[in-house]
Amino acid sequence: MAEAADIDAYVALGRVSACAQAPDGRWLAVAIATADPVEGRFRSALWRVPVDGGAPEKLVEEARNARAPAFGGDGALYFLGEEPVGEEEAAGAAGAGTGGASREGGAAAPRLDQVLRWADGEVVAVTDEPRGVSAVLVARAGRTLAFVAPRVAGLPESDQRAEWRRARKLGPGARHFHRQPVRFWDHWLGHAHGRLFVADLDGRGPDGGPPRDLSPDDGRALFERSWALSDDGRVLAHTRRRASTDRIDDTDIVVHDLAAGAHRVIVASPGEDFSGLVLSGDGRWLAATRGQRAPGRRGADTLVRFDLSAASPEARPEAPAWDRWPQAVGFVGDELIVVVREQARQRLYRLAGGQPRLLHGDGIVEGASVVDDRVLGPVVVGLHHDLHHPPRPWRWTPEAPPRRLAVPAGPEAPLPPATLEERLTPSPAGGEVHSLVLWPPGDGPHPLLFQVHGGPVSHWADWWHWRWNAALFAAHGYAVALPNPRGSTGYGQAWVDGIWNDAWGGACVDDLLAVRASLAADPRVDPARIGLMGASFGGWMANHLGGRAPDWRCIVSQAGIFDDRAFSGSTDVPPYWHWEHGGSPWRTPGFGRWSPHQHVSGWTAPTLVIHGEKDYRVPIEQGLSLFEALLDAGVDAELLAFPDEGHWIERPHDVAAWHRVVLAFLARHLGGRAPVGGTLPTPGW
Repeated sequence: MAEAADIDAYVALGRVSACAQAPDGRWLAVAIATADPVEGRFRSALWRVPVDGGAPEKLVEEARNARAPAFGGDGALYFLGEEPVGEEEAAGAAGAGTGGASREGGAAAPRLDQVLRWADGEVVAVTDEPRGVSAVLVARAGRTLAFVAPRVAGLPESDQRAEWRRARKLGPGARHFHRQPVRFWDHWLGHAHGRLFVADLDGRGPDGGPPRDLSPDDGRALFERSWALSDDGRVLAHTRRRASTDRIDDTDIVVHDLAAGAHRVIVASPGEDFSGLVLSGDGRWLAATRGQRAPGRRGADTLVRFDLSAASPEARPEAPAWDRWPQAVGFVGDELIVVVREQARQRLYRLAGGQPRLLHGDGIVEGASVVDDRVLGPVVVGLHHDLHHPPRPWRWTPEAPPRRLAVPAGPEAPLPPATLEERLTPSPAGGEVHSLVLWPPGDGPHPLLFQVHGGPVSHWADWWHWRWNAALFAAHGYAVALPNPRGSTGYGQAWVDGIWNDAWGGACVDDLLAVRASLAADPRVDPARIGLMGASFGGWMANHLGGRAPDWRCIVSQAGIFDDRAFSGSTDVPPYWHWEHGGSPWRTPGFGRWSPHQHVSGWTAPTLVIHGEKDYRVPIEQGLSLFEALLDAGVDAELLAFPDEGHWIERPHDVAAWHRVVLAFLARHLGGRAPVGGTLPTPGW
């Protein structure tokens, strides 16, 4: 980057999203997204990145928006990418004015995601699904392709594309529901639901016909599914949702023997769900994360395995005494490689005889997969990042230290170095709160940004965050505090339990205020210049503490809940919210006792309210209500709204606007450096 605080240069950095190892082990296929100023979104290309440090080579251009790379048993590279639909569909969409603007200024042909194949420098479409493809799995050592594609129930296959074309022209039409959810994150759930198909690597089903539909009658059962395909392509496992009495779906596991055309179901117990499915290469072993619900308690996520060679596979806990939440990423023989959130890191372990052995413990390992090759031996590939380094493809083998691979995505360390400190702060609620603090250069005293993470069952970590980037804030002169109070993962089940069952305003608040008091007493911090920031649950906490602990210099609240009762019926998954808070507001006395709207009278700090209009997890009415309440109370308040964004701010120009407005707001009230590059959005009033 030309300058540490140049927002345009920061947004222009390439974003690595996924990688896959080639069969010969000599290179990785890496998906890297960059900002497209014409379409106003990030578009992804595929690159060949040699593991020996050689020069990367682009394989598939951004025009395809190529992502989710995987290699098949034929050695070819498969991926999801955009394919123009036929001329008839393009003409219909263009005539309706919904095709969008092309680079030449005319009507652009509509595009759908399909499974594409790259081999010998050529890209060909493997599927031609009438409504596109949303996800794909490829057998690494076989010829099986599995993919998810939407269908409208009850509509003949021959009419699916015509219905898609009609919806593009006229809009989705009326929606009719009988159960929740009806919306999810940033979109309404429509009448087209994902179905699971299998085909060969040329996209053909049995006897050369269409792909085989494994879920013709499942409806929304594959919504938010987890799935896995064995290396030989003979076994496919996936979760299937089932309604439960508390209206939070339980999830069974369906295991398909694709060669025999048979399947069996591993039925979840009431209050139980499975996720994170991983199959061994030969399809004998299935690992899964088992979540268990109980009234008033989140319950632990435990790692279990099933022996699929048994007539009735039973769940066998892995490392049952380990007070963490391991997630499987792959098998080496019959042993598991797992990642674990622990002490603000996501670490890589091998489970041998049920005992965890640390393989890598720094920063964050994510998107990992295991290649257990007979010749190459076990290899783990994935992404690695930390507070100072953006995600890069990463490779681990038993014979060599882990290695981050260089890619053409910008500097390895694009922001000036800051000093990372870890702190343990005693809490009046008991225990110690672990925090990360990033200190800018110089002795201070520095203004402090006190940031509360989302979730609340989540954590701050030694990671690179494309928006809430602690290193970027440190580059603007701020010390950045990242506390992990009760509810945070990586510190044991009891720490998670402390936030559950309508406890958001209890011990978690004590934890946060203890950390703040400790930092305010540090001579490197200016206690008169402490700002509070948070999004989602962090936004709820910013709203709560804005009135309850009113000595903040300024507050940034994004996608935060303001009125717990009003939120209860409008969020996208109400039953989960009710479980988290010990009941619904209509049947639970005392519901909403901590609701932030009750404390507005004590609020004095200047506040920036941020919200996406398509946020259905925390609908924008919560942000609008907060903004109006603050203005009514005489508080200096600003609203930054994004009409085309949901719970996260994702479009490049909106990301740039977010940074400019937030950094300018903080500079005015805390005295840090103002952003460089571009212009601020024009105020509406």
